[in-house]
Amino acid sequence: MKEPLRSKYLNSLKGLLGIPANNLIWLYLNKGTHEESDRDDFDPAEVNRVLNILLELNSAMYVS
Repeated sequence: MKEPLRSKYLNSLKGLLGIPANNLIWLYLNKGTHEESDRDDFDPAEVNRVLNILLELNSAMYVS
């Protein structure tokens, strides 16, 4: 992996790993799998933040 891509990959990975386990984002992402009436609706800003990190991580992994 080229150095710029390696740095991008590691930064994205650190972004995901830096989100605490008790953060609601993990419940938001799970809500689409299990419909539960007692869960709050999605916070679009939080979901977009994680989605952008995942997209960066994906692009760093699959660029040759």
